[in-house]
Amino acid sequence: EITLQSVKWILSAFYPLADHGSKHIVGTLSFAVDVAPQCSGIEGIGMILVFLGLYVWMFRAQLRFPAVFWLFPIGVIAIWTANVLRIVTLIAIGSSFSSEIALGGFHSQAGWIGFCGVSLALILVADRVSRPLGHAVATTTRDTSAASVRALLVPLMVSLGASMLVDAASSGTFRHGYPLIAVATLAAIWFYRDHYRRHLGLPDAATVGIALAVFVAWLLLVPPAPERGALLAADLRELPPGLQILWLAFRVAGSVIAVPIVEELAFR
Repeated sequence: EITLQSVKWILSAFYPLADHGSKHIVGTLSFAVDVAPQCSGIEGIGMILVFLGLYVWMFRAQLRFPAVFWLFPIGVIAIWTANVLRIVTLIAIGSSFSSEIALGGFHSQAGWIGFCGVSLALILVADRVSRPLGHAVATTTRDTSAASVRALLVPLMVSLGASMLVDAASSGTFRHGYPLIAVATLAAIWFYRDHYRRHLGLPDAATVGIALAVFVAWLLLVPPAPERGALLAADLRELPPGLQILWLAFRVAGSVIAVPIVEELAFR
């Protein structure tokens, strides 16, 4: 009830609201959604509490107690607010822009965007204000280590974040905005290029052999899906010929160059 009333209160400032005959259905004259109980924010609250519990336990030696426990009520309020704004934005997009995008990409991605954004913000707050007093770490050493960690993780985070944003703005399965994902990922790799010099080197024969074996095994184990190829071809035919070539070029650059690099940097 609190979620629904908050959504209606915010929407009423921009749209005339309609009575759709159910207290769980909220929307404008042209677009409305049925808010299920699990979409009211309770799942997000549960997820953020689990996330914070794991974070505080894993980094307990570096955090300041009991101040760090303030993250829990802050996280609950933040994720609930993000969910209210998600529903408001969903209805606004459906009412003023595109019901296909609202019910397609945005509906499936907005919750994850909110959860990731709140989680990263809470980590940032914890890192800034919850360190123990007198925590003896050399500033230069810590800064150098943090920069190395960012160089390994940020490109993957940029790739995933760009993917979620592009998917949220899509109305179907075809990602018209995939070039933006490739450009953002390659830009992040280029930005941290100086940090990767010590990782560069020519692979030995065993490494190349293992890579080829995994490649062949993957092709043999993954069943062919001609219907996916036909669907992609149909979607591409809707683009002008020049844009078809450009989209495919960025798709190859992203899938063959950018994504393998950022995955190796982060996981290996």
